[in-house]
Amino acid sequence: MTTKRRVRFLVEINENLDCRFVVCFELASLDTCGVFAQQFIQTDLHAESTLTINMQTDETSRDAAEYVPGSIPWPACGFALTATGRDRSPRDLQPEWMDDPAIDPIEHVQALAGLARLNRFSGVAGLMYRYVRRLTKARLLSSRTPRPLKILDVASGGGDVPVAWMRRAKCDGIDLNVTLLDISPLAIEQQQRLAHAHGVTVSSIQMNCLNESLPSGFDLVTNSLFMHHLEVTDAAHLIRQMRAATDNAILVCDLERSRFNAGFVAVAGRVLSRSKVVHHDGPQSVRGAFTRSEFAELCESALRTPMHIHNAFPCRFIAYHVT
Repeated sequence: MTTKRRVRFLVEINENLDCRFVVCFELASLDTCGVFAQQFIQTDLHAESTLTINMQTDETSRDAAEYVPGSIPWPACGFALTATGRDRSPRDLQPEWMDDPAIDPIEHVQALAGLARLNRFSGVAGLMYRYVRRLTKARLLSSRTPRPLKILDVASGGGDVPVAWMRRAKCDGIDLNVTLLDISPLAIEQQQRLAHAHGVTVSSIQMNCLNESLPSGFDLVTNSLFMHHLEVTDAAHLIRQMRAATDNAILVCDLERSRFNAGFVAVAGRVLSRSKVVHHDGPQSVRGAFTRSEFAELCESALRTPMHIHNAFPCRFIAYHVT
């Protein structure tokens, strides 16, 4: 039986990035520490970057070693990860594998499952549901004839987030009418399977939210983990489309770009999913994401009024606007 050792990495990034990682692992041997460190660097930093890594265990310690990026398999591990610092890198918007129309259907389904697992881990559905519940209560107080809250979720993917809202609303006695929208027919099928498996009902629409007008008449229009795929002009167009589709509010949750978030998502994706698509697209999504200040500026320009934006751990922000 292999005895695991608790290993502590102290990682300092030397590019005037003011960023510092403290990473704790339980690995089978010190050899895998170097393997993990190299993969972590390869995932998080540019190729020319170097890190200084101190490795210590309860049995031994080693002098600081300098690692450079390398193509080495990632070992299984448990982890805790914290960091401080600000990102100064520009937005790097690159094509993601899941966006490829020619993606293998089996890999697509596996990637959707991996993203659903990451969403459960991050608690994004619960974060967004607080706003859904708050809006529902406000409507009940202001309306003489209560009716279901009508929600349109744009670019829903596999639908795990809005289906989670439906399950929570069912427990809370809240009546929701949720419509999911996505361009992928496979994602539409996945939405309906997931809703049926959890005993809830959602409507699904297949359409391109950038090239077609969104359906209107909704109390709340939401979007999760899609804005980071878009150029600034497309993101601004979609924000305007979302406002036009609602009589009340829009809610956006997305990744926030930072060195730490790229590293955190890389680690979480490999720990929580075996999908190669998730392994590739996760860190790339963060590198292509907006910072909070960038998204705030974009929304104010698109809507001619500020959106309320705040941090949502881990690795995300929430933007909320009431019309």
